[in-house]
Amino acid sequence: MFHGMGIGNSNDKVFLKISNQQRIINKQVKQISTINQQLSETVLMSKQLEEALNTSKESFRKVFEDGQLGLVLVDNDLNPIKANDNFFQLVGISPKEKLDSNKLLNIFLPEETEKRQENEKNFQEIFQGRLPLYKFEKCFTCPENTITWGDITLTRISKQDNSDLCLFMIQDITENKKSQQRLKELAHFDSLTGLPNRMQFLDILGHDLEMARRNKYILSLLLVDLDRFKYLNDSLGHESGDQLLIQVGKRIKTTLRNSDTVARLGSDEFTAILSKIANKEDAALVARKVLKELSKPYKLNNQELSLGASLGIVVFPFDGVDVRSLLANADAAMNHAKESGSNHFQFYTPEMNTDALEKLKMENDLRLAIERNEFVLHFQPQISAKNWRIVGIEALIRWQHPEMGFIPPGIFIPLAEETGLIIEIGKWVLKTACAINKELQNKGFPHIRVAVNVASSQFKPQNLVKTVTTILSDTNLEPKYLELELTESVIIKDVDITINILNEMKEMGIHLSIDDFGTGYSSLNYLKRLPITTLKIDRSFINDIEDDPDGSAIVKAIIAMAQNLKLKTIAEGVETKEQLKFLCTYGCDEIQGYYFSKPLPFEDICQMLLDTEGFYTSKV
Repeated sequence: MFHGMGIGNSNDKVFLKISNQQRIINKQVKQISTINQQLSETVLMSKQLEEALNTSKESFRKVFEDGQLGLVLVDNDLNPIKANDNFFQLVGISPKEKLDSNKLLNIFLPEETEKRQENEKNFQEIFQGRLPLYKFEKCFTCPENTITWGDITLTRISKQDNSDLCLFMIQDITENKKSQQRLKELAHFDSLTGLPNRMQFLDILGHDLEMARRNKYILSLLLVDLDRFKYLNDSLGHESGDQLLIQVGKRIKTTLRNSDTVARLGSDEFTAILSKIANKEDAALVARKVLKELSKPYKLNNQELSLGASLGIVVFPFDGVDVRSLLANADAAMNHAKESGSNHFQFYTPEMNTDALEKLKMENDLRLAIERNEFVLHFQPQISAKNWRIVGIEALIRWQHPEMGFIPPGIFIPLAEETGLIIEIGKWVLKTACAINKELQNKGFPHIRVAVNVASSQFKPQNLVKTVTTILSDTNLEPKYLELELTESVIIKDVDITINILNEMKEMGIHLSIDDFGTGYSSLNYLKRLPITTLKIDRSFINDIEDDPDGSAIVKAIIAMAQNLKLKTIAEGVETKEQLKFLCTYGCDEIQGYYFSKPLPFEDICQMLLDTEGFYTSKV
């Protein structure tokens, strides 16, 4: 067994994205530094103007007009004396407009009553000489609705005749404001979808929880995880994956109220805060709308595809009283929904945490199972329907847990795939199976094949040939005594690459079969191109072969097709003599199932080979 994540160059993409963001930040920090330096020069400007005012009109005019700042000189009653061109440009009015004290107040004072009163008070402090300097910011709406931000300094200028004037100096800080806004977006919003990111989401959820607690109303949190996104992302490419995530974010948002919040927590995980609901049924209603919207077809690069999602629901205050507990319980509910199949939602229940703890314990135990030598292989014989000779054995892993006893592979293999432990476990299975087959040969038993399963999530083409070659060399097993069983989902992932890899292995002499044939995405188009030797008929078709006309028709069709393609067939799950007779009547080549033998440990398979001498004539 082998495992491949199929992530391509996603790490490079992440690095480039981070690098671009860092360049943006460095540029913005530089801009801010430059503007801050300019701001510090406003005081110097006021001194230069004061000196120029007391030197000559020409000197004053030159300093007043040639600077970069917007300047307005006023008397103590705020009557304008002189304004330069920069002032008119920055505040967005025409130089032809008549300036008076009311006009200036409307320009410089904020619209908010509280801030307006504060500024008026400080203006008076400046005019009366009790405050040397006053700084504030103001946003100006210029023609065509463009926005300019000004950092404004109000100070006094003393004349030689001991009369004082006041000076408004405006520094354009629009770029500074844009930089600050961009930095805020980088810190609080997802750069791909534009939705709040995890940091912003946690702040919003904390605030909404406080409001719900104070006003005693119900709040619900939905956690959404896309089904099969990784597979689609790997298959279509990361650019298409990004476009898909953008569409998903928009679709979720359209199902909610304006008062609700949608955020992207990372990868393909989204969340929605329903800030105020009447009851749990309201949350279920929204969940159904979200899942229905997400299940509609998506169009990406002229391709149409469908995508499901799994959704977990928690409700405050019943399922948690703080951010941490609500998120943890929503995650547990979402995982239970995912186990139920695509496009399901699940409310949280306390039992889910118990299941999660048990799963965590099993994961920790699974990590230690190999080094503790807790895995064993059992072998089920495969019988030729022509001469009843044992022609192969299938290697099947078993976990002998020190506390729980034998754990079926159907329980721990999905967990191994989910955690990535399948890579190490898969290599152990292949190497152990090859070594045991070689040991059987050394003991004088018939030279037969050993079959090892390769599941979809365990297939990494670029490493497969190297891994198999190394293990065959280490165990000294000839390639013709190894058979790899591949599921149809492995093959269709990337048919062209898969065919090249399988051709290499076939040239080595390795046998190749399609496992569980008929349950996946069977296609004659790829079937005729694959260098396989055997089709393995799934046990689901064998179970009711005697009573189900449809099942028996499918089995007959598979056998006939294989014969036309010059492929062998092997039926698994054979348990009765009637099933055996049916399969032999229609030409199935090999039989595997409890009718002949259950999977056996090494010692028992040795004894079976001795007792039957490789033949099963007594069963026929």
